[in-house]
Amino acid sequence: LTRELGWFPVREAGWEELNKDDRYDFSGYLEMKGSLRARPGVPYYEQLSRIWQQGFSDLLFGDKSPDDVAAFVQTGLQDLREESGQ
Repeated sequence: LTRELGWFPVREAGWEELNKDDRYDFSGYLEMKGSLRARPGVPYYEQLSRIWQQGFSDLLFGDKSPDDVAAFVQTGLQDLREESGQ
């Protein structure tokens, strides 16, 4: 299922069953999987992530200044907070 669906094993035993090619292909992930954490379980995580992604993209690849990006992210987070009732 790792190859076909992109699902990673949840148990350590599943990783031990990977063949040599899979171990090579997933070597970077295997190296860092001990420090990875699941996404936070918040209902608005997807919107929050999009705001941050757009901000980083604008900063790195767009023509926006850090101040403009900070204002965009702050406004987006405030709007999200109001929409979620927090």
